[in-house]
Amino acid sequence: MIQGIIFDMDGVLFDTEPFYFQRREAFLQAKGITIDHLSAKDFIGGNLQELWKDLLDEHFTPEEAKAVAEAYESYKLQHKPPYAEVLFTEVRPCLQA
Repeated sequence: MIQGIIFDMDGVLFDTEPFYFQRREAFLQAKGITIDHLSAKDFIGGNLQELWKDLLDEHFTPEEAKAVAEAYESYKLQHKPPYAEVLFTEVRPCLQA
């Protein structure tokens, strides 16, 4: 019998935002794009597609930007969050209660 369902775990059970920011930064740096002028907060809660558009339009044609965005999707699959490492410390005792 199902007793509950957990959804929207990012930021609730897992502190993934620092990991996501570092992952984006590493990917973009490999493409020659710096995000030093941005903070992790610039990526939280907004429209990521619009932010990508703003970042990529400065450096790439629309076709190139689309290819970079697609490459990032593949990069994300290869660099998944280490969930065991980013679990908020309060979560495990709460779930075991």
